Amino acid sequence: QYFTQDFNPPLLDILWMIENRSGMNNARSHLITEAQKFFLRLDTLTDDYRMGITTTDTVYYPGLRPNGTVLTKNYGSVTQRVNAFGALISQKINLQTSAYNQGMQSVLNTLQGDFIPRAGVPLVLVFISDSEDSRYVSGAPSVADFASSYLSLKGNNLDLLKVFSVNYWDGSSDRCATQYNSDIDNMPGYAARYFDLADTLSGEKADLCASFGDLIDLQGLRLNELPKRFLLSGKPDPSSIQVKVFLGNQVLPGYSFVYDLGTNEIVFDVTPPEGSTIQVSYLPVG
Repeated sequence: QYFTQDFNPPLLDILWMIENRSGMNNARSHLITEAQKFFLRLDTLTDDYRMGITTTDTVYYPGLRPNGTVLTKNYGSVTQRVNAFGALISQKINLQTSAYNQGMQSVLNTLQGDFIPRAGVPLVLVFISDSEDSRYVSGAPSVADFASSYLSLKGNNLDLLKVFSVNYWDGSSDRCATQYNSDIDNMPGYAARYFDLADTLSGEKADLCASFGDLIDLQGLRLNELPKRFLLSGKPDPSSIQVKVFLGNQVLPGYSFVYDLGTNEIVFDVTPPEGSTIQVSYLPVG
């Protein structure tokens, strides 16, 4: 297994949260157009990525949709990926969701279940909704609590987490997705929690009814500090692990490491330099 030390990681983990209650169907064509812009650009920016889609539904069909699918750069065509996105907001009347928007909780559940973030890989969260999050859910965590939980999954390194929140823009009268009454116009004490989350985590905000696809800019995902920890893809026999650090064709001496059994990572005492390649070989456990 190989790792490359790079301030501009060639890998990304991306999780979309789509409001899939009935009103969003009104904006389906617009949302598909914007998602397609993003997917096309994504294929040119990264060597590889893992992308998942979840919804506000934490009751009937939680986790990744459809059916736990993880989309990758080589998973079908852009059209197929866009169709998977659009299928989740295709129902005119969606009776298979909770009455309340619980997008933040849905994302946290998914990140702790179907879509566990990879160590050292930037995580991008995209929230798309026309309503408030968890407003009438008793005991719902605060925005600060959710922000802390997401950040902890990336080792509290804000360089590895980017949040984009897309919702109705305060002050705009455009309600492109509203089926009946919008939360922002009719809910006392509307708090714009999705936008607050973006602000808390130094993310970006965009108007649901505008052209937001181009605003989801991934080129700024640059690390300020190179990692010392590297997640292994398999479970090794710890006694068999061998590690070499290369810079070009030269093996660099003096890089000691330990194996963290709890996280399945190798951990260096000194950070390998930018541009180096870390080679890890081992026998599988058992």
